[in-house]
Amino acid sequence: MKKLTSLILLTALSSSLFAQSPRNLYGFEKSNDIPVIHDAKNIKLAWTGGINNAQVNTIDLNLDGLDDLVLFDKEGKNFHTYITVGSGSNARYEYAPEYELKMPPLDPQNHWALFRDYNCDGKKDIFLGLNSDVYVWKNTSTSTSLSFSKANNGNRIESDYRQGRMRLYVNSANLPGIADIDNDGALDILTYANYSIEMQYHRGQTPCELDFEEEETCWGHFVEGGASPGVTLNSCIPHKKKTMDGSTTILPIDLDNDQVMDLILGNNAFPSLAALYNGGTANNAHMTSQMVHFPASHPINIPSSPAAFYEDVDFDGLPDLLVSPTLETNYLSNNKKSLHFYKNTGSANSPNFVFQQKDFLQENMIDVGERSVPRLVDLNGDGNLDLIVSNSYAHIKDTTISHSYYYYQNTGTPTQPEFTLIDTNFMNIASSGISSNSIPCFGDLDGDGDMDALVGNLNGTLHYFKNSSQTSPSFTLVASNFQNIDAGDFAAPFLYDIDSNGTLDLFIGNQDGRVYYYSNNSSTSPNFTLETTIYGGLSIPPKQSGYSIPYLFKKNGSDNLFVGSTHSGIYQFDSIGKVMNSPSLLQPNIGSGTIVSSNRFETPFGTRKKNGRNQFLIRASELRNAGLTYGYIYSISFKITTSSNNDIENLIIKMKNTSDTVLNSFVTQGLEDAYEERMQPKQGWQSFDFNNNFLWDGTSNIIIETCFSNQPRSRDVHVEMTDVGFNANAFGSYVDSSGNASGCQQPYNASSTLRPNIKIVLKPAFANTENYSGGLYTAPAIADLNNDGFMDMLVGNMNGGITYYKGKIYEVGINEFRNESNTSLNVFPNPGNGNFMVSTPNLSKAHISVFDLSGKLILKQQVDSDKTKIDLSGQPNGMYIFILQGEGQLMTAKVVKN
Repeated sequence: MKKLTSLILLTALSSSLFAQSPRNLYGFEKSNDIPVIHDAKNIKLAWTGGINNAQVNTIDLNLDGLDDLVLFDKEGKNFHTYITVGSGSNARYEYAPEYELKMPPLDPQNHWALFRDYNCDGKKDIFLGLNSDVYVWKNTSTSTSLSFSKANNGNRIESDYRQGRMRLYVNSANLPGIADIDNDGALDILTYANYSIEMQYHRGQTPCELDFEEEETCWGHFVEGGASPGVTLNSCIPHKKKTMDGSTTILPIDLDNDQVMDLILGNNAFPSLAALYNGGTANNAHMTSQMVHFPASHPINIPSSPAAFYEDVDFDGLPDLLVSPTLETNYLSNNKKSLHFYKNTGSANSPNFVFQQKDFLQENMIDVGERSVPRLVDLNGDGNLDLIVSNSYAHIKDTTISHSYYYYQNTGTPTQPEFTLIDTNFMNIASSGISSNSIPCFGDLDGDGDMDALVGNLNGTLHYFKNSSQTSPSFTLVASNFQNIDAGDFAAPFLYDIDSNGTLDLFIGNQDGRVYYYSNNSSTSPNFTLETTIYGGLSIPPKQSGYSIPYLFKKNGSDNLFVGSTHSGIYQFDSIGKVMNSPSLLQPNIGSGTIVSSNRFETPFGTRKKNGRNQFLIRASELRNAGLTYGYIYSISFKITTSSNNDIENLIIKMKNTSDTVLNSFVTQGLEDAYEERMQPKQGWQSFDFNNNFLWDGTSNIIIETCFSNQPRSRDVHVEMTDVGFNANAFGSYVDSSGNASGCQQPYNASSTLRPNIKIVLKPAFANTENYSGGLYTAPAIADLNNDGFMDMLVGNMNGGITYYKGKIYEVGINEFRNESNTSLNVFPNPGNGNFMVSTPNLSKAHISVFDLSGKLILKQQVDSDKTKIDLSGQPNGMYIFILQGEGQLMTAKVVKN
C-alpha cells in the first residue's frame, strides 16, 4: 500500500479532485495458476519467465528452516524465487513470485548476485555486482518476515590495495569467488584485476565484517592459459596483459577433502570448465594440478563462459553442481537448455558429480529462447483466447539458430483457461525465410471471419499472411514488404480499431521507442495510411533503443495502451481518447505585454556583452490557461523588436520541470538540453526548433534557460515582454573581466518581473499512468483470461519465457490522489457521527479504503451491495479520506466525523 506524508495529502485535498473522468488503473500480481500442457504433461513452473544465464543460490525464503532457491538471470536482469515444498523423495520447488519483491532492486548494470553470510548471523546476505563495483545487502529478516537492507551504509565495498583504499574491482564480465578461503571466519574474495591474468586475493581482515585487503596479486601461483584450456601452473607474472578480453568465472570449492580451497574456473575462450587442485595450505595456496575438461565423466560444453555453482538442489543434503553460461546476448549457447545439473553422489568436501540434465527447471517452463513476445487471439473460433509466442531466436546446437512461433491452444473454459502446446513452428516461420526477431499480430483483415496475420520484420517492413480457416488456422504468405510500409528497425505491429469505424488500424513499435500509427478505411482490403510516426507523442526511453512493443485493448468503454520496453517494464499510457481528439499541435502565446526590453540583461540576446545567460520561469497555471496539456514541447519563439546583421554564436536552450514558483537565483540541476545552434536575429517571432523535444508533465512549472558564449560585441537584440508580477527572469553577470568564460556558467546577478513573451509549440502526448513488471525487453498481452472482471497480463522478456500477472483490484493509497484520476464518491451523512453509508451502484468487485490525514490506513472493506456501511464510531473526530476502487473505477471523498 502506498502512502504519502500529511503535507502531500493536504496538497492533494486542496486540488480539484472531483471533476475529472476516471482512469483505468490496473492491479496485477504474479501467478502460476493457469495450467500449461507440454506433451500431455502439466508443467508446474510454466510462468516463471524463462532462463538464459542463471546464477544459482539457496536461502530460506519463507523462514521455515528449509533452504529455498533463488536464480539471478544475468541476461534478463531479474530474480526468480522458488520455495521448497514436500520432503524427502516428494520434495520439489514451487514458483513463489511473492519473494521476488523482497529481493534488492535491480539495475540494467547488475551483472551477478551471490548469496553469502558475511556477518555470521546464520542468514545469507546478498553480494551484488553493479558495473565493476560490489555492493552488499544485509539479511535483516525476522522470524516471520524476509527483508534485506543496504550494508556498508549503502557504499560499494572497498579493499586496501596498499597504496590506499579504493573500490574492490570485479570486472562486469566476470563472476568472483566469495568464500572463507583461509578458514578464519571472514569471507574473502577472489577476482582478477583489470586486464590481469593473475588472480587477486582480497582477504577479509575481520570475521563477520566487510573489511578487505589485497593480500596477494597471484593467488594460487597460476595464470590464465591463453590459447589452451585451463591455466599455466607454477607461474606468476605480475602485470602481464591478457592476450584476450573476456569473462572468467570462479567457484572456490574443496574438491578432494583436504580442507583447502580448490577452484572451478570458466572462461569465455573455452566451452569447458577447468578444475584446479590446491597442493598448498589455507594460508598459502598453490595450484599444483588441473583437470581442463571437468567433470571427467561428462565435461561441460557451454561456449559462453560457463559459470559453476555449488548448491543442494535435489534435497539430499549434499551440494550439487549447477552450470550456466555467463555471457549476455550470446549466439553460441543453447538458450532453451542453459542450466546444467550434476548430482553430487560423493560428499560435501569430496564431491562426485554425475550429469543429470541440461534444462534443470527449464523443462517445466515456457521457454522459447530469447526475447519472447506473447499474442492473445482466438485462432480456432471457440471463443477462448489462444496464445502465440514468438522468439528473437533459439540457439539449439553448434551454430544452429531457430526463429519460430509457438502456438498454445486454449483448451480450457471461459473461466478456467488452460494452454496446450500444439506447434513449435507455427505459420512455418522457421522455414519462411523471414529473419529472426520478427513479431506477429493478428486480426481479420479480409472480412472472412478468421484471423489473418501481419508480421513485423527486423528491417521495419511487414509480411501479410492470409488465414484460410476459422477453426483450424492455416496461414499463407501473400505479400512481403506489404504496402511498402517501413516503421523502422525491429517492427512490432498491432491491429486495433482505434477510431471505432469497424476497420482495423495498425500500430507499429520500433527500436527507437516510438509507435507509428496507420489508419485503415477498409474491412476487406486493408489500405493503411500513415498518420503519425510518434503516436500520442510517446517515446519509450532510452532513445534509439527503447524497443517499444504496443498492445491496445478496450476496458470500461475506453481505449487502453500498454507498451513494452527495453528495461523500464510495461508502460501504461492514459488519456488516449482525449489526446486523439486534440489538435495535433498546440501553439499558444505565453504573455501579451508590449513592454520592450530596455537593457542587455533583460533580453536573452543581450550581445553588448560577450556571454549571456537568462532563465525564465513560466507557472503551470499560465500554461494550462493557455490551453496546454501534458506533452512534448517542439519549439519556442521570442518576439524580437530589433534586428541585427550579426549571428549569435552557440545559442543554447535548456528546459526543466520544476516546483519553483519564483526565480531568485539560477537553477543549476536537472536542466535538459533542447537546442544548440547559431541564430541571426530578425524582427518578429523568431522560432527555435528543438533538437531534443522537451516533455512537460502537465502539472509542473517550467524553466527555460538561454545562454551564449564568445559573442562579438554588438548592439543588443531586444524582445517584447510582459510584467508578470513575480520574479520570472533571472540573468547572469560577467564571470571575469574579459568575459571569455562560458555563458551557461555565468553566476546569478539579479531577477526581474519582466519576462519575454514566448510562443510554445507543444504536441499533446499520452500520460504515463503506471509502469508494471520489470526485466529486459518486456512485451505485454492483456485480456480478461478467466472472466472475473479484471484484466490479466502476460509478459514476454529477454529470457524467452512468459510471466503471468493475474488481474486484481488496483491497490491504491493516498498518493493516488491525482487531479486527473478521481471522481466524487457519494458518502452520507457527511458530516456524520461515524456511521456512514457509501453509494456503490453497479459495482460488485470493489473495495473501500479509509485513510486519516496522516496517510494511515484505518480500514479496508469489500463493497457489499448498492450501499455499503462504513463504521468509524471508534475513530477520533476529524477528516477522513474514502477511496473506492474496482472495475477500473477510482472514486474519492473527503468525509468529516464530528
